[in-house]
Amino acid sequence: MKKSLFLGSALSLLCTSLLVGAGCRSTGTSIEPTVQPKPIEKPTTIPPTGSIDVVPSTSAAKRPLLTIETATQKFGETTEPLGFRYDLKQIEWRNYEGINVAFSYPYSDQWGNAEYGVEPLETPAGFVVFGPLLPGNELIQGWRRVFSVSKTGPKSLESLLNEPSPGTSCEGIPQKYENVIVDGRQIARLESTTCETGTLSYVIPGKTNNWEVSSISIEGDADEILKKIVASLKIK
Repeated sequence: MKKSLFLGSALSLLCTSLLVGAGCRSTGTSIEPTVQPKPIEKPTTIPPTGSIDVVPSTSAAKRPLLTIETATQKFGETTEPLGFRYDLKQIEWRNYEGINVAFSYPYSDQWGNAEYGVEPLETPAGFVVFGPLLPGNELIQGWRRVFSVSKTGPKSLESLLNEPSPGTSCEGIPQKYENVIVDGRQIARLESTTCETGTLSYVIPGKTNNWEVSSISIEGDADEILKKIVASLKIK
């Protein structure tokens, strides 16, 4: 069962039972390199983009809002309700402020279907997850959200760029972090692909911890949205 840009997934896409699955890469526990680190290559500058439409809420009807937990209870792990929408084009931006971090995140009251909407944001077990709510499929059981922000262990940009490969692609090509600049901030970017689809993440080094902004999709507008989240993120 291969859905839209979000529904084709592999086991490596998630990093908890909610979004990140067991056995996925964790930037906080990556093994340090045993060889002499190489100098950081000149970063690739990614300019801020404005391709995402920012629109106000238009839905007048009040619908019950689903979370990962309530969707699982109501529909099971792999059943998709009829008419569920996942569009990333028409979104509004909201603000999240936690104890250690603040950032802007996307939301659309059109996500869900005629009967149910989607909660703007959830905070399960050390993650902040948001975006469209996706059902499981033949590869991945359990509902999940497209985007996440999480705190990882402290690791310098030099270490991230020189650490052993977090994984390999379907063709066996090593997948490593690249040095990029988003909105004037030098960070590490990792696009991890499989034979089916992929994940995308940006790691922002902090003084005591790093912060990872991730998407379980690399298609469509997902990368543009991630860059906007990264540009807005402030570490306290």
